[in-house]
Amino acid sequence: GSNPNSPSAQALARQIRAGEVGGVIFVKENVGDLDDLLGVTRLFRSQSPRKVILAIDHEGGAVQRLVEKHGCMRLPSAREVAARLSPEEARQLYADASASVARFGFNLNLAPVVDLENPDNPAIGRFGRCFSHDPLKVAAYARAFVEGFAAGGILCALKHFPGQGAALTDSHKVLPDLSAEWSASDLYPFRHLIGAGGIPAVMSGFSLSRSLSADGLPAVLSPDI
Repeated sequence: GSNPNSPSAQALARQIRAGEVGGVIFVKENVGDLDDLLGVTRLFRSQSPRKVILAIDHEGGAVQRLVEKHGCMRLPSAREVAARLSPEEARQLYADASASVARFGFNLNLAPVVDLENPDNPAIGRFGRCFSHDPLKVAAYARAFVEGFAAGGILCALKHFPGQGAALTDSHKVLPDLSAEWSASDLYPFRHLIGAGGIPAVMSGFSLSRSLSADGLPAVLSPDI
């Protein structure tokens, strides 16, 4: 649902109040107009004395749920940001964006993408969602993203662990097997950023890599990965 009176929003509110649900992800279909969105987030926040997690995708470019009609500026894609701005300028851009996202009560941004760019990737590279093919550059701009949104009190989640840039299929539709393509370079941005601290969350990818795990399970389900 996209308004506070929808049956699903009311059901979630009851579950939050009962302590059965601690977080809610808003996908595209759940983001209505300004008043409806504010109504839904206020409903959820009012149910719990503890801070309920309200998560949304706000990468910029092709993946941005909050737009002009919500009072949010359109952010450039990750590729455009890395091409046009320095990391410090990017940090300020994302800090400015964080305030408008936070005013709705969102506190988790399911971004940034730290996959290495492959323009043939149909779900990531093709849409400019990667900062670069250079792992050092990806790490620098991802750090700017995380720090910028942290200025507005919003946590971020690095994705898609352990690196899904090499995929040649869309993981929303079919499981990519990266066993032959994945390398340690894909892991570098995660390793570097986590090692430096200040990374609150990591999103596992829906991809398979037998070089990392012998269990035959996609990353999101694999204990090894």
